[in-house]
Amino acid sequence: MTEDSLSKLRFHVRVKDVKVSSMHDVIEDGKLPTSIIFHIEPLGKLGTPCELKLGLIGEELNRALRLQKSGTAVVEVGPNWWVQRATTWQEEIIDLALMQFATIPASASI
Repeated sequence: MTEDSLSKLRFHVRVKDVKVSSMHDVIEDGKLPTSIIFHIEPLGKLGTPCELKLGLIGEELNRALRLQKSGTAVVEVGPNWWVQRATTWQEEIIDLALMQFATIPASASI
């Protein structure tokens, strides 16, 4: 391992549950049809395990479902990333995890 890889902060991200909103909640309350509950597990001394519920649609929902099938995504960030995002890290860790499950554009295939 390099010194740089030793200074990285690692997180496991997984989908804990998928909730489908009722038609009433979608129409009357403006909720998104599908909410995903993510579990984030810091692998180190920074951060505490937590759960975060996000309403998702489109490609983000597809990525979350692929993450659910895969089981867990590992996200690594540097210490400077953590310092800059100490209050918003949960959503940003989920975004980084979901990026791993992005659909590959058809033009990129060989």
